[in-house]
Amino acid sequence: MTENVRWLDVDAASRYVSMRADIFLRAVASGKLPKPYHAAGSRSPRWDRDAIDACFIGTDKRETVREAVNGVVAQIKAEGAARRQARSV
Repeated sequence: MTENVRWLDVDAASRYVSMRADIFLRAVASGKLPKPYHAAGSRSPRWDRDAIDACFIGTDKRETVREAVNGVVAQIKAEGAARRQARSV
């Protein structure tokens, strides 16, 4: 089931890369694996499966994934700002 889910909690993310959760978190803290996103709140970190995959593929692919994620975030922010502006008019 994990292969069909993009956003993984710590248990699912550590299983995805065949690590114990504590070792996975150490790899995240040391920068070997990506940091989690906290869109669902600070108590609910989620890892992007594609970003984890990119860490195993290499630096170029990792940057591509990061740019793609940042592009989506920028688009969501712009759409939200446009909606807020439309409501205030």
